[in-house]
Amino acid sequence: MTEEAVSTEDLVINTAALEPLFEPWEEPNRHRVRAKVGQPPEIKTYRRPSPIRLVNPLRVAVKEWRELNYPGASDTTQQLLTYWFERPHRLPDGDGGDIDFRYYFLSERGD
Repeated sequence: MTEEAVSTEDLVINTAALEPLFEPWEEPNRHRVRAKVGQPPEIKTYRRPSPIRLVNPLRVAVKEWRELNYPGASDTTQQLLTYWFERPHRLPDGDGGDIDFRYYFLSERGD
């Protein structure tokens, strides 16, 4: 197997395509679709479906479980989930003030 060197001289990076479409703690609700050369990507306003068949119904089930306040979970687990995801948290910012701490959606889901 041989490796070829890749030149970055002619590489063009569309930095607008790197801008986030949602906050890290929000459920992904938009995504980009590759455009033709020279055109900006199209932004779709729905969550991208997963190609893995199990994932889409699992997302629906977990969302419903969250919205119903975690039925079937122990009291302790419900209290912990409510503590972390249903109330604001403040952390010191190092300058004598506080900042909002938000638990990231992906971490919340365990991805």
